[in-house]
Amino acid sequence: MKFSLLAFWMLSLPLLSANLAGAAEKTAPRDEISRRDEVPPLLRAMLLDYRRYAETLWQQPAALNDAEAMGFWGSGRGEGGNEGARAVTNTALVYALLFREGDRNFPIAQRVAPALRYTAATHVSGTLKGTDGKQWGNSWQSAMWAGNLGVAAWLVRDQLDQGTLMAVRRVVAAEANRFIDKKPPTMAPGDTKAEEIAWDLTASSSALLLMPDHANAAAWHQTVLRYGFNALAVEADKSSTQVADGKPLREWISTVQQNPDFTLENHGFFHPVYAMIAPATMAQAAVAYRLGGRPVPQALQHNVLKGWDMLRYVALPDGEWLYPQGLDWDLHDYEHLHYWTMLGTLYRDPLATLLEKRIAGYARRRQIVNGDGRFVGPSSNLGFAREAVQAERVAFSFLMHQVFGALATAAVTDAVQWQRAVGGMQPARAFNGAGFVVHRTSRGVLSFSWENHLMGLAAPQSQTHLDAPYVTTPLVTSLAGRFTLEGQDARDARRFQVQRHAVQTDKDGFAAAIETNINNGLLRQHIAVASVQPGILVYIDRVVAQQDVTVSEEQGLPLGIQNDENSGNRRYLHTQSGTQTIIGGQAQQIGIQGNWANVDGRLGVIALNTSLLYNAAGKHNRPGAREDTLFGSWRRGAQPFKAGDTVAQRTGLWLLNSRREETAKVAASAAIERGKDGIMVRFTAPDNRRHALLLGADGIARWNDRAVTPVRSLP
Repeated sequence: MKFSLLAFWMLSLPLLSANLAGAAEKTAPRDEISRRDEVPPLLRAMLLDYRRYAETLWQQPAALNDAEAMGFWGSGRGEGGNEGARAVTNTALVYALLFREGDRNFPIAQRVAPALRYTAATHVSGTLKGTDGKQWGNSWQSAMWAGNLGVAAWLVRDQLDQGTLMAVRRVVAAEANRFIDKKPPTMAPGDTKAEEIAWDLTASSSALLLMPDHANAAAWHQTVLRYGFNALAVEADKSSTQVADGKPLREWISTVQQNPDFTLENHGFFHPVYAMIAPATMAQAAVAYRLGGRPVPQALQHNVLKGWDMLRYVALPDGEWLYPQGLDWDLHDYEHLHYWTMLGTLYRDPLATLLEKRIAGYARRRQIVNGDGRFVGPSSNLGFAREAVQAERVAFSFLMHQVFGALATAAVTDAVQWQRAVGGMQPARAFNGAGFVVHRTSRGVLSFSWENHLMGLAAPQSQTHLDAPYVTTPLVTSLAGRFTLEGQDARDARRFQVQRHAVQTDKDGFAAAIETNINNGLLRQHIAVASVQPGILVYIDRVVAQQDVTVSEEQGLPLGIQNDENSGNRRYLHTQSGTQTIIGGQAQQIGIQGNWANVDGRLGVIALNTSLLYNAAGKHNRPGAREDTLFGSWRRGAQPFKAGDTVAQRTGLWLLNSRREETAKVAASAAIERGKDGIMVRFTAPDNRRHALLLGADGIARWNDRAVTPVRSLP
């Protein structure tokens, strides 16, 4: 069934607004300085629905209730990581916020107070152990858990007994005190500490909120400043004389967490999730400052907007991200909702306001589809932990709307606002810090990555398809593909090292030449890739054996296609043989006749002189989604090659927002020329311009009238 986002908004918002207004009349929220708009009622609905799910996880063992009531959601483990204290404190925050907003279905003594007592008692400063026989605290992330514990307690402080408040203060103070004399860590290759630094400072901001007159209050504030300035630091900050929060910036900075172009790498690759989570977490600390009547320090805003200027290039019209180097968390978990809220409220960015509205609608839609209050649901392998993290983000989005004041708005339509926002950006931009290039075209976004993950992506524009925005997925082997060699394990098969590369950009797109060792050096791959308006990516590669090898499978020119309940659960595959409906979850392989295929009239794929194959997945096969794969070149079966032999030569084109007739026409115009100088593909674009890409025998790429000569890559 097609789910209309527009219809959803029209039906739901009046009802939700009425419910919220009714609750406000019964009990006006305390400490309120909010401006109501259309998003908070949706956020409140999400929190109420999440609470319905959380109720199925509540436990209050009799053995814990001899002296005073204690309980928890989930497993109750002490060292449970994301599923232990973190999930419990996040959920307590939701219950406390709903109570503060006038919902009285669960008195504080029934859920929040028992959860706060249990969490405080199982901290290393307490006397109780979790259900796993362990305690939590003094560890990675535990400062953040304590920070949310403190905010939850503060929201309902007049409903808590002194014993519970004292226990919470003990935990929050203990975690905040850890950082008084501690320097923030610096990043390692592929492992920023930005999010950890931001997490760590939230214990101190929460301690200030709960205990403003404590003897360590001034020291906690200094921790927030020191850690805040370092969370998003770049090398240039170390020498900056700009004065912020009373001192030159260089006196605050002791670390580097981002590349000079403000890209940020974590888990070994450029990760938009972590690029946004550090500033969004600092905004959570800013919420605590505002709730306590304090101004937001400059430290909590340092480099936030510079990072946003970078992230604009991977922001999509529906509010999601392009992931140029892949994603290892749940796809479409919408955990960056509070990032958009932060930018729209604290920083008054009208584009962020638009994207927040859109992403909130999709998050609520997915929750409704799940039917039980979960945000991501059964496709996630993290269970309660994932749901509780998203609940925390929704709760802080709600609080940001209250404490940061009116949203930035523009007196234009949403479509005009989006066009204005992207109109001032470079059409194509290379981010050499992390090693990828992005081209924002009129039909969508194209990218290619030569560091961390060797891959290309295509995201058809969703601005005119907001009811069905998702087509492709961030498959980490996308475009460049993968070879399975006999006798080689999967880890070695993924290892590559770029030897030479060059990337050029102009107003019409990008062109790149890459020479890389793949399969841990057993194969060498030469790549020429280019993009051009109105939204075409053209690719040629040549793969040569470096040693004698036997290839058991080639997965060439792959493209991930989302096909699950969050994307309509069906795809229409158009080929020269006709149209076939691919129902999500029905595993099958479809060999494609001819040299082109088209998915839903949204994406055209052309492969010259290789065999196209559509592989439909039978189950959710990536976190958060079910991913089908459309291969431009695929073969299976042992095939030996001698050192120096050509293992594969592939040529492909991707066409964004292309209908089947257009895809067929471009395919008919495409031709390959092979000779001693290399491999060339010529084609005519939909705007009738003729283009040519050559992958030379010398590894030089020639795109139309210019050469792209790869140079030795730095180790």
